[in-house]
Amino acid sequence: MTAFTPALRRTARRLLVPLLVVVVAGAIVPQLAPPGTRGIDKLFHAGAFAALAFGVALAAGSRRQLFAGWLLLALMSFGIEGAQALVPGRSPSLTDGLASLLGVAAGAGAAAVAALHQRRILRLLRGVARRVPGRANRGRRLAPVSRGGGSG
Repeated sequence: MTAFTPALRRTARRLLVPLLVVVVAGAIVPQLAPPGTRGIDKLFHAGAFAALAFGVALAAGSRRQLFAGWLLLALMSFGIEGAQALVPGRSPSLTDGLASLLGVAAGAGAAAVAALHQRRILRLLRGVARRVPGRANRGRRLAPVSRGGGSG
């Protein structure tokens, strides 16, 4: 599962903290969703935590880091709900916490599939990059995929 390229891990690490800040800030801002959209917030919870779990998988350098990150996200999904009890206009919800937890599982699953098909995905991206016109793609190459070492 930690078979992602070092360049991809570095990029994921740079993006993970800002994504985490956006998710936490969005969770504690009073009354972020407009009235009458009850229920759709579960999709936001699941999507945000799926993105975070996928980002943790990309950024992790070892299985220990990977599972520690996912465990922290699982705990955070309910910790945010507890913190909402202290925010005026927000109320904690068990179903929101469960939706976030489901998002962690979905992101972990998506990362496992991406790790299994990493070579195919990079080959596809290389083909797309060759077809896109413009100077931005000239001379640029995607990082090669390592052919061993990680067990997934």
